[in-house]
Amino acid sequence: MWNLIKAQNYQLKKDKVTKWMWTLFLGSPVVFFVSYMRNESLSELTGSDIPILLGEMNMIIMGIFVILITARVMGWDYTDKTLNYELMAGHSRGEVYWSRVFLSLVLNMVGCAIYLFLPLFIFGEINGWGYTTDMGDIVLRYGLSFLPLFRLVGECVLLTVLLKNCYMVMIIGYMLYYSSMIIMLVLEPLVDIKWNVQFCIINLSKLLYMDKCRLQYINGEDVQVYQTALESELLISTIGVSLLVGMVCLGLGYLYFKKSDMN
Repeated sequence: MWNLIKAQNYQLKKDKVTKWMWTLFLGSPVVFFVSYMRNESLSELTGSDIPILLGEMNMIIMGIFVILITARVMGWDYTDKTLNYELMAGHSRGEVYWSRVFLSLVLNMVGCAIYLFLPLFIFGEINGWGYTTDMGDIVLRYGLSFLPLFRLVGECVLLTVLLKNCYMVMIIGYMLYYSSMIIMLVLEPLVDIKWNVQFCIINLSKLLYMDKCRLQYINGEDVQVYQTALESELLISTIGVSLLVGMVCLGLGYLYFKKSDMN
């Protein structure tokens, strides 16, 4: 299986579409900060400010990245029938499937880790952490956000083996991902449900988007301090639902992949 992973990774390194995905994904915070500099100074931006500034953008951009990368890794070879070549070379369907799942998970988690933590590290090192948010709470929230992303990978893997077309998965996956937030916004005033983990984007929004704050007198001035502590219910449900849904989707994807026609 390791040889399959290396071959697929080599193939992706040569793929122009994948290169553009990475460029746009990791370049989006740069574009944001360039725009931010037009009205504000980066010299006053501390590490604790970053989660507030990028919270809403993070949950959208990371979700799109996971959908695109997973669809590309899992579904690209359906078009040129490379999957058949791997099977004819003596690899089992399990090796073909799980090698792509493994590569999808690694690429997505590494990419999202760089995307989330690098701005924190850069501004924290340059301007200090500050008082806007609590560092421990933010690290916990960011760490937990990888669980809904794991769930999203599993859902996209299942969708890809069902549709057998990476481009359709990119389009439909994005529509489903974003529309789930719209569904919540429409139903929230009508249905007495606490929206936390019903959909992946909602789970990410609860972890990454913080809007409750208070003024606190620190070092002779009033500072906006955001409430970043996690509720135990959100923490437990994020872990349980994300792992359960993600693993079920991966399992169902494997069962379908094992029995389905590769053509």
